[in-house]
Amino acid sequence: MNSTNNWVGYADRSYQQIKNKLLNWRLPQTAPELTDRSENNPFIVLVDMFSGLTEMINYAIDTSNKERFLETAQEFRSVVNLVKPLDYRIKSNLPESVNLLFTVNPLSTQSILIPTGTVCKSDNGNFSTTQDLIIPAGMVGAKQWELQSGLLVGVTTGELNQRIYLGNKYVHKSSEITIDDQIYKEVDTFVYSGNQDYHYIVEVDESRESWAVLGDGISGILPIINRVIYLSMYITNQANGVAPINSINSLVTLLPMPTGITLSVTNPVQSSGGAPVETIEQIRRNAPLSLRTLQRAVTYNDYLDLISGFPGVGKVSVTPTCGSSTSIFIAPISNQVGGNNIASQSLIQDVEDFLIEKLVIGKAANTAIFPAGTALLNLEITLTPAYRQDGLRAVELARTALLDSYGYDNSKINRGIRISDIYALVDNLKQVDFINIEKLSLTPYPSPNYHNTQLNWYVEIQSTSITKTSYTITFATSVFLISRNGIFVASVGIM
Repeated sequence: MNSTNNWVGYADRSYQQIKNKLLNWRLPQTAPELTDRSENNPFIVLVDMFSGLTEMINYAIDTSNKERFLETAQEFRSVVNLVKPLDYRIKSNLPESVNLLFTVNPLSTQSILIPTGTVCKSDNGNFSTTQDLIIPAGMVGAKQWELQSGLLVGVTTGELNQRIYLGNKYVHKSSEITIDDQIYKEVDTFVYSGNQDYHYIVEVDESRESWAVLGDGISGILPIINRVIYLSMYITNQANGVAPINSINSLVTLLPMPTGITLSVTNPVQSSGGAPVETIEQIRRNAPLSLRTLQRAVTYNDYLDLISGFPGVGKVSVTPTCGSSTSIFIAPISNQVGGNNIASQSLIQDVEDFLIEKLVIGKAANTAIFPAGTALLNLEITLTPAYRQDGLRAVELARTALLDSYGYDNSKINRGIRISDIYALVDNLKQVDFINIEKLSLTPYPSPNYHNTQLNWYVEIQSTSITKTSYTITFATSVFLISRNGIFVASVGIM
């Protein structure tokens, strides 16, 4: 329909545009005798008022239209409603995860069990181990979460898709519901659930609070009315933040120990991966990817899309090799600028469990997941005479330049690092005369050959390490055979 409005055009949106159009274009044609344009003229006051009101109406229309599309929506409640037709599950809170190193003193040949759920303390909250560990020494993953078990949360009402409140500290995919001694399983979608499947989903509402949603008798079983509902779940406190290196140093859980043996714990690297409810930008990125993969890992992009959207994963690199073998490198969500963001064993195990369900037959046995390493860079900087008195400032500028180019937010896994590029980057700062790179090293990682069993180890680069060395560790019956650069060097028995 053609517009018959002769007062303003469709492109005149703001208060000033509308007012100028009325006073300088339309009124001279319709009321040329109106020559008094002073602000106290009642007619000008009306023009002012209607121009302002029209601008506000235009603003409301524009804002409303923005909220109708996932790419432009700014309100969290709009995003929640937009992804519902996609059957996308917004991720709840994620706990910090870390690798804990347990040691016994004095060294003993006795096997000591560190059970799942062993609680260790730090100034930033408690961490619980996620797997059993048998030592005299070893590493195990842990998460900053707390188990809430056997909570009585109400009774069934017979309502279709009855909702159960989980709160705002709920950890993503960590719940279990029991009704009439029947355990219900949390699933990502009701699409594959029949009317006799004991399934439920978890949704995040507009207030960023989590709710469990039971079935409706078609997709997921409809529970019998007036049955008691019990809930077990993990919660986390995001306000606790990152646990720095060696800050987890005492046990809360009392473990039985042999006479004369003491057990100690520490975290050789800082914790990582903790995050609140998924943000608008993360949802904007991940929701379309969930449709593109169809929840199956077949192609190279399927691997990237599935793992990129996994809770706690911030970076991913996929390296397919000849045949059906695939190596996957991951880095956790970054919490600190320049932090040592190494994926914990807990995160690696979670990704492995997730990926097994998505792989086609035959691929699971040839897929291995590794933590991405971090580059350790030491620079010796010599300043130009004009800035020799401002050494700390020059060092900070060099550090900022390196982070801008190679930091977590501006880099990717398996990106090449060239010494010439580092020289050019720092040397081009006007505060720096020239630089000397003392050392550039990478944190080594174990790469399985023809299997996908992960090595439980702790690695530390010594200051005396100056050459690149490749070690091969082979397990043979009861010993580890160690070779360095292809030459056998030692046979180490299992303690």
